[in-house]
Order: sequence, then C-alpha cells, then structure tokens
Amino acid sequence: MTEMQQHAPIAFKEKTNLLEWAISPYGATLLSSVIFFSAWLLPPSIYSIGLDEPDYLWLDQSSFFLFASCAIAFVLGVRLADKKVRFQRRSPIPAHIPPVPYILPPLVATLAFGLVGVLLILRAQPQIIIALLSGAGENIKGDLFEVALPAGIAAAGSAMLAVLYWGVNAYSAVPKGRNKKIIGRILAGYISISFAIAFIKFSRNDLMSLILGIMTIRIANGIRSGRTDIREVKLVAKALATMVALFLMISLLRGTSSDELLGNFFGYTISGYNRMAAIVHHQIPYLDAGNGDHLFNGILQNRTINNLFPFQAMYNLPDQLDVWLSDFTAVLGAGLMSQYTFASCFGFIFIDAGWWTPAVVFFCGVFSGHMWKRFKQNKGIGVVVYPMIFFTILMWFGTNTLISMNTIIFILTTAALLAYENLFKLLALATSGIRNATPHGIANLPLPPDRM
Repeated sequence: MTEMQQHAPIAFKEKTNLLEWAISPYGATLLSSVIFFSAWLLPPSIYSIGLDEPDYLWLDQSSFFLFASCAIAFVLGVRLADKKVRFQRRSPIPAHIPPVPYILPPLVATLAFGLVGVLLILRAQPQIIIALLSGAGENIKGDLFEVALPAGIAAAGSAMLAVLYWGVNAYSAVPKGRNKKIIGRILAGYISISFAIAFIKFSRNDLMSLILGIMTIRIANGIRSGRTDIREVKLVAKALATMVALFLMISLLRGTSSDELLGNFFGYTISGYNRMAAIVHHQIPYLDAGNGDHLFNGILQNRTINNLFPFQAMYNLPDQLDVWLSDFTAVLGAGLMSQYTFASCFGFIFIDAGWWTPAVVFFCGVFSGHMWKRFKQNKGIGVVVYPMIFFTILMWFGTNTLISMNTIIFILTTAALLAYENLFKLLALATSGIRNATPHGIANLPLPPDRM
C-alpha cells in the first residue's frame, strides 16, 4: 500500500455516510433540536404532570428565536471549520512499538489520581457511602462541593475520561492476538473503575459521556476499517439503553422514588428549556448576572487559574460554591422547582451574553468543527476532544459544558499525551535502532503487529 493510499479518504457508501452523519456535530445538533421543539410544543397540561411549576416555554416566540438562532450559528461555525474532510484510513503499523507498554502508563497514572481523589472525598465526607447504599443521595452534590481537592486530583475525572478515549482508539489499531486481549482486559477494568467513581460522585454526566464517547470512537473506527454493518446500529441502541438505565439508577440512588421518576426525567431534560424561557423574559434573578459566572462556567473562579491570573480578585467575583447555591434561590424566585437548576446551554450563556449568545455559540461551532475535522483525520486532539464535544451538543438541554474547565482539562491532557507519545517513540526508536520514522500524532502512533 502506498503512502498516498494509506492516508486517502475512504470511499463512502450510503450507509457509511449515514453513520458519519449520526456521530457528527450536524447529527447531534438535529437531535438536540428535536428535543427542544418537542419541549416547545409540549402542552402545559402534560408538562405539569411531571413538574409542578409554571410553563414559560410553551410556544414562546422569544425562546424559539433564541434556540433557532443559536443552533443555526453553531452549524455555520462547524461548517466553516469542517471543510468537508472525510474519514481517513489509519497509518501503517510498524513493529517496533510494543502496544501494552505504550498504552498502559497513561491509564495507570490517571487511574491513580482518580482513586486518590475518591479516597480524599470519602475521607472528608464518609457519609457518601451510606447515602450510596441507602438510596439517600439527594444532598451529595453539596457535600462534594465542600471537599477542597488539590488541583491535579480535582482534574483527575476529566483526565481519566480523555485518556480512556485515547486508549480505546489506540486499542482498535492493535491487531488481533494476545496483546489485544491483554489491552482489552486492561481497558475493561479501567472502564469498570471509572463507572464506580462516577457512581460514588453521583455523576450522570460522567457516566453518559463515558458511554457516548466510546460509542462515537467505535463507530468512527468501524467507518475507517470499512465495517459499517448492523453491529454499529446495535451499538448505538445499546449505548442509548444503557444511558437510560444509568440515569434511572442514579436517580434512585439520589433518593428519587419510583413515582417521581417522570418528574425527575422532565427535571433533568426539558425543564432546562423552561428555565431558558424564564431567563429570556428576565424572570430568574441570578446572582451577579452579566459578570461571566455562567458564561465561563466556573473557569474564572478556578483556583489553579486564579493562581496564574487573579480574575476573581480583579473583578470581585463570588465563589463558585456561592454561585451554585444561589442558582437554587434564583430558580425558586421565578416560581420554579428549585431542585432543578439546569437552564440549558443557551440559557446559561444568555445570563451573561444576552442576545449576543448566538455570536458566542458561533465560535463554539468553529471550535467544534475543527475538532470534528481532526477527529475524522484521526489526529490526536480530535480523537480525545471531539467525543466530549459530541456529548456537550446532545446535552444542550442541560448546562454550558463546552465553555468549562472540563474542555481545558481535555486539551491539557491531549498535550500531555502528545508529549508522552513522542517520548515513547524516541525511546522505542533508540532501543530498536530505527532512525527513519517520524511522529504522526496520538491516534497515528504506530503500534506493532502481535507476534504472540
């Protein structure tokens, strides 16, 4: 196979195009739009069955205009950066890089940080285990906010997820054999521990982003290898079913009774758009609206960032915990159920940016489109960051998860993985005596055929 053939775009069939579209920002935007318009058309009589609060959203023209303009701006931004790059085949796999020693260290390092974080949380808040076992976890989020973790440990959850995406993608490049089985078992254990950590933190987002991210990478690698059959459709169905099951399980663990599950489902999905409508009509009195707290989603109050750039002191910003607690009071002030504070991605941005929100979302689209392009090219930053972006688009009904510390941690983790990859490759070249290879990026790191 020639160099040109190795990096050439794949010849696409109709089924492959459909799968590509399904995991693209365009497909995710369409699905999020369907969720919004379903909520917008839902009569108050049905909405009130799940939630005992006023329905600001039903057929509200201002909310419709805000969502539609933001969705269009996002797609335009994606289109500007995407440039219709197609999925490309993998680079050849030389024999001088041992796959197990290559993939294992980042997994072990991030897992160690993650476990240390859990131990520190349990040491500070031992009642979490009791709440987990008794199904009384409604106050756990507040307890977790009170735990002051060191910066590196606090970032471990996001870093673990980023490294997992990288590891799953690298695993798909390993030929069948003993090495692939070993790495598969390591990844299975890593995923199981990640699930356990997410349950201890009662984090639906961590669980759902883990499932969706793996699904996205698996489908993409199926496209690259030309395997676009019913297995990919089954994978999507299993991922969605697992997400629903985990959502219900976390709800029960947090103290929701079976009779309240419908209200809980509405509360964590379409109620975000009802709060967005209330925000558009200035019905929710948020603390210090307009100072960037909700637009930047805690970035300006992050301790590590403030050690470098003292934004909080310069602009007299409230503490992140105070902002979070004030959201409950603000939502209650609008006559809405205070336990559900999610106001949708666009709603939270609107608190600070007002009708400039579509412009902000446009630049988010440009960034997302660039990551989607790099993902299709099988380049490191795209492989790690894009699955997270895909999740954030689907979660538009919840909160502003794209402009957040999570995105910054993913980018920094990618930089660390790039440095690790190049160092590993140099050591492997020095050991094997090969001098002519050049680095291609995280996702294209050459992995050897299994010799066992």
